[in-house]
Amino acid sequence: MKKRYSGNIKRKIALAAVIIGIILSFLTFFFVRGVKKQLWEQSISTIRESTQQGLNTLEVQLRNEYDSMSTMTGYLKKFSKTEKGKLREALESYARADKGISLYLPDGSCFSTETEPDAHVQKVLDKTTKRNGIIEPHISSVTGVNVFHLFVRVELKDGTAGYLVKEYEVENIADSFSLSFYHDTGFSYVVHKNGDVLIRSPHINSNKTMKNLFDMLPKAQNDSESLKRFADSLKQQKTGWAVLNYQGKDTVFCYAPLKLETDWYVMSIIPKDVVTAQTGVILRRSMELIGSILAGIFLLVFSYYWYANKTNKKLSNQADYIGHLYNAVPEGIALISVDKPYRFLQLNRQGMQLLKYPEGDVEDTVLGEPIENLIHPDDYDRLVKMIETADTDGRKSTFEFRVQRAGGEYFWVSGILERTFDENGEPVFVAAFHDVTEEKLAEQEAEREILQERITLVGAISNAYPVIISINLTEDTLNFIYVKPGLMIGLGQQKSYSRLFQDMALTVHPEYADEFRHRFGTEYLTETLGHEKDEVFLEVRQKLTDGRYHWISTQIINVDNPYSNDKLAILISRRTDEQRYEEEQQRQALQTALDNANAANKAKGQFLSNMSHDIRTPMNAIIGMSAIASAHLDDRERIMECLGKINLSGKHLLSLINDILDMSKIESGKLSLRKEPFNLAELITDTVELIRPQADSRRIRVKVRLRSLKNENVIGDPLRIRQVCINILSNAVKYTPEGGKIDIQVRQEDSVRREYQNFIFCCSDTGIGMDRQFLKKLFHPFERASDSTSSKMTGTGLGMAITKNIIDLMSGDIQVESSPGKGSVFTVTLPLKLQDVSQDETPLKWIGIHSLVVDDDREICENAAQLLESMGLRASFVTDGETAVKYAAEAKDTSDPVELALIDWKMPGMDGVETARRIRKETGPDIPVIILTAYDWTDIESEARVAGVTAFLSKPFYCSKICYLLKELDGDAEPLEQKRFGDKPDYTGKRILIAEDNDLNREISRTMVTEMGIQAEEAVDGGEAVKKVAQSPEGYYDLILMDIQMPVMNGYEASRAIRALDREDVTSLPIIAMTADAFEEDVRNAKRAGMDRHFAKPIDVKAFEQMLYEYLLGNP
Repeated sequence: MKKRYSGNIKRKIALAAVIIGIILSFLTFFFVRGVKKQLWEQSISTIRESTQQGLNTLEVQLRNEYDSMSTMTGYLKKFSKTEKGKLREALESYARADKGISLYLPDGSCFSTETEPDAHVQKVLDKTTKRNGIIEPHISSVTGVNVFHLFVRVELKDGTAGYLVKEYEVENIADSFSLSFYHDTGFSYVVHKNGDVLIRSPHINSNKTMKNLFDMLPKAQNDSESLKRFADSLKQQKTGWAVLNYQGKDTVFCYAPLKLETDWYVMSIIPKDVVTAQTGVILRRSMELIGSILAGIFLLVFSYYWYANKTNKKLSNQADYIGHLYNAVPEGIALISVDKPYRFLQLNRQGMQLLKYPEGDVEDTVLGEPIENLIHPDDYDRLVKMIETADTDGRKSTFEFRVQRAGGEYFWVSGILERTFDENGEPVFVAAFHDVTEEKLAEQEAEREILQERITLVGAISNAYPVIISINLTEDTLNFIYVKPGLMIGLGQQKSYSRLFQDMALTVHPEYADEFRHRFGTEYLTETLGHEKDEVFLEVRQKLTDGRYHWISTQIINVDNPYSNDKLAILISRRTDEQRYEEEQQRQALQTALDNANAANKAKGQFLSNMSHDIRTPMNAIIGMSAIASAHLDDRERIMECLGKINLSGKHLLSLINDILDMSKIESGKLSLRKEPFNLAELITDTVELIRPQADSRRIRVKVRLRSLKNENVIGDPLRIRQVCINILSNAVKYTPEGGKIDIQVRQEDSVRREYQNFIFCCSDTGIGMDRQFLKKLFHPFERASDSTSSKMTGTGLGMAITKNIIDLMSGDIQVESSPGKGSVFTVTLPLKLQDVSQDETPLKWIGIHSLVVDDDREICENAAQLLESMGLRASFVTDGETAVKYAAEAKDTSDPVELALIDWKMPGMDGVETARRIRKETGPDIPVIILTAYDWTDIESEARVAGVTAFLSKPFYCSKICYLLKELDGDAEPLEQKRFGDKPDYTGKRILIAEDNDLNREISRTMVTEMGIQAEEAVDGGEAVKKVAQSPEGYYDLILMDIQMPVMNGYEASRAIRALDREDVTSLPIIAMTADAFEEDVRNAKRAGMDRHFAKPIDVKAFEQMLYEYLLGNP
């Protein structure tokens, strides 16, 4: 393995050397390429700089000459043309410093110090308009030498304009700008921007014959585009360079403009191979240097390779030795990474044994595993802090942690952790550890025993006393053994008992201060404790840090001291506020319980007194009316009157019993709610009709408004909602004096609950009202507005308590506003779920027709018109009969006649029947005329029909009722109340089995059934009922009325037995539970026993007839 490792190292080194060689080759290639480019650019830059130097030399020479001539022109302004002597003298004086100066005047005269006037110069000056400039080289007409001239305009004193001219020989000026390039292989020209050569260099390679530079550059050997760019650069007076073929060689041309009001260029020319030859020399020397470096590198690599091989053998031997020591150490040794999450990098053999891992599994189970997975969760945070400290400080850290073994159990390890470096120089942590589980467990057990003893001792006392202080009265010292945190007492800073005594005495209430100082003074305690008493106790009021006085119990107990003569004691103290508060609470609770018991006894006594009165009153009526009826058997009218009062008293007695039963259900939590679909508007209307006769008898006006009711079809418990409404309405009628008013409104509001709406039932009356004191207990059981049994107001006092509980069960709310003598307002809010059915729709025939509402109550007219408009009809209204007749008559012959009339029956002046008669007379028989009334129309129905009334509609009316009326007018609906007031049903061939053990109840049921034309058979118990059904033919009985409480077999058992008979008709045979067991639980029991319906006794005749109609002739 070691040889293989050594071979790997060698191969890696060889591969590294090859890679380095390849990289250096690439680098050398790119280096040479870059250096070559850079040297070329530097060479071009050098040539351009040399060209610029020559240009600058020529430019400076000419500019200095311009400056000298400009100075001279200023001097010549002092003279006029006629002062020739002075002009010549001035020129001679200037010629001594600078030869070749002349003054040319417009008349052709010339003042010169050395030569005659040059004809070419005179010609050029005659044509020029410049103030100064250069006359290009030409052959002098005087000397025959190639010359060029500088000229500056001068104005003499008399206004004569001339030119001061300086002459230069081209041969002399050429040396000023010609420089030697690359060992005199380069030369320079002065050329015009159009390429004309103006001044030639005397260099051997300079062309002496061609006048234009471009004639020296053959087009066949040069790129036309390059020549064009070169020519354009000269024309644009740019500085630059170009490589062109000149005299058969690629040549570098560097050029720069002279300016100075000229189109001259200084052009340097050097063969390209001269430039590149120098670059090649530099590159060759660079390559020699690089080769030397590479040779040195390879020599170093070889030396390193030889030395590494030798060192590797030595290190391998050392590694074997260290590995042996590493695994021979009787401590676990682990290398841990320095970066989170901290991981095991290496673990020795002893470490594997401590962790109980097989040695061969180390790489699969431990290495690379986060330490967090092996350290106990409670110790991991401490480990992280220790590692971070060791990483920061670099110091050794000791530790004790719980580590998880391979089997999942934890054991204690102790060891040292230190930051170091691995063989690669990377920082790592090295940890040496060993198993200390036994020592740790023994230590924990010892600590646990000591701690438990202390906790037991202190806990036993501190549970009762939050302050425990050890006192040495002889030395006047103390030791705070236990002071519960959060106490409002300044303890913990005192160093002596005398100081503690003074601080505590200052907080004692003045009432107890003397007694406290006497009992807890040092002198008294020293004399008393251990002699007369073993403890001193006092309970006083002390001011704590909250600034209030609290009850504090303080006790100092003597402690025997067999080791010295010091007087030792223990002070314990606690607050007794809670104890005193609890005692006071217990006393108040006992008093409250006594008061409640007395109040309950008083309420129950009052309830029993009221019940005695309220039950005896209807019972007296029943017994008395029975006696009167018996005494007048021949007087049918008197007997019917007595029977009516007996029936009324019986119903009142039943309502008392129902209230008591409902309150019992509520208190026992057995009152449950149903969820049934029903029409809320119809329920409210029916409920109002129940109390209307009582209201009419006392001339109380009842007004109902349902116009804000958008959704009539809802889901809820109609029975309990009806009970709530009846309780409120019956109280309103009961406590409203004759001639008063009751206003009932029902409206609808949005609810936060999905698919629900809030329905608000508001009943206001002009009754006697209630004071604030009674309103507070209005919903308490057994409370009535009048508690006197002599009052005419009768009842259990449970109605409003039942109402409140029912509303609470429905998650509703009830609010009451009342004041004595002004009446009361009850507002009930009930959240009801909407039925998933569409509201009744107005027949298409009636959409948009013109309707007329007639009522003396304007508010009723407005409500009715608004309701009709919402249903799609067009509505108008008037408030008296005469106006209605006139309105209908006038509209008759228009394009919008009245097509429906709704007329109130009882109106002042012309009543509804008379109004209908006259409208018929005016409009004919086709218009439907409907009479609106809140009263029984039986007595006037015949008269109204004769007068032309089409139908009757009872108040209050609402959307579904009007829709039903419109359908009835179309012939699409059965007449209203057909089931109740139509022809008597035909029950021919129908047979009922009555199972009842009470003879009187059986007789009542039989009589009621037979008088309806139904055959009846009887069974005196459940067993006989089952026998009769079993022995009868299939389909013999159409219905069974089953009592529950019967001997032999009760109603539930009998129903199950009948359903279990082996015959087909019993599965659909209706079984009705007719029983005095009227609780909701009884209803559920009946359903579970297989009964179809529960009908509670005593029997409501109308409900009984309707039920039989449904099961025998209709669809239940």
